[in-house]
Amino acid sequence: MNIEDITKVVIAASAKISSAGKESDSKEFGAVLKEVSEKASGHPVKSAAETKDTPDMRNDLCTLAVRRVICDRLGRFLDTLETYQKQLEDPFVTLKEMGPTVERVDAERDELMNMARILPDKDELRDIFSEVVIRAALEVERFQRGDYV
Repeated sequence: MNIEDITKVVIAASAKISSAGKESDSKEFGAVLKEVSEKASGHPVKSAAETKDTPDMRNDLCTLAVRRVICDRLGRFLDTLETYQKQLEDPFVTLKEMGPTVERVDAERDELMNMARILPDKDELRDIFSEVVIRAALEVERFQRGDYV
């Protein structure tokens, strides 16, 4: 048997399989799925055709994506602050060795301030950002002023 014969057999078999499926079965499955979904959620389920894509929905999705990116960035910044804290606690780390970490905290703080401007004014995440950025600015100022000498 050569490759052309195998291809013919596969094509014929796939045609039989696709014609064997009935449209009524898929409708029946869809009806059952809708019924189970409505029972589980307690609300009527709309089909994709019934659901309208509104600008509010797109804005909400965009806001969620932006918030996720900002939260990830804030998490990394908090990791940097934790590194700074551990270096402050370690008596064997010199202030000169801490310099690059402080510079990184200062640079990341500036980036976070720019990212926070994207958020709406009344967003709780913006308040968290403000608090973290202010505390980081205070720590950078204390270090540069020589409070830890």
